[in-house]
Amino acid sequence: MDEKKLQEYFDFDETDLTANRKGRLTEKQKNRFKPPTTSNGREIGCMGFVFLAIAAMGLFGAVSFFINETDWVGRIAFGLAFGVIWPLVWGGIGVSMLKSFRGRRPSTGPRVKAERGPLKLVKHEAQDSIPYYELRVGEISVETDHDFADILKAGEKFTLYYIQTTKQVVSLERVKKSD
Repeated sequence: MDEKKLQEYFDFDETDLTANRKGRLTEKQKNRFKPPTTSNGREIGCMGFVFLAIAAMGLFGAVSFFINETDWVGRIAFGLAFGVIWPLVWGGIGVSMLKSFRGRRPSTGPRVKAERGPLKLVKHEAQDSIPYYELRVGEISVETDHDFADILKAGEKFTLYYIQTTKQVVSLERVKKSD
């Protein structure tokens, strides 16, 4: 088996493999597998306050209507709609957004997991389409456009290192006979 071709395809080297064995990514891999930038939650917190303000406006409108209106049916109907239901709905949304904002913790980075088992290479092809291959090790499978049949032998044991959340392969190594 040509280890260099495998390393080139999955873009890892011996330093990366050593870090992956310990469940970590190297700086090079962190940059490569960096998730798209996401909000730190400030937008969610701001929207929570906006929804609370909308709830307060409904409550303020209901109180103003109750004071100025002489018809009791109108007072009760408007009071229930905008003094009770409106604030409960919009205030509930705002409070839940503020709770989710408060519960955010900084991420420690992606975790690398390992799956060990026999390798299976499955070719998929449909009529009038380009074939693709599925590389399986244990419970993890990865789609690829490369035919690894010339460098990988089906049935050989491999350890596949992948990012736990996204199931992206970071490295792959053949298990030695003594392991």
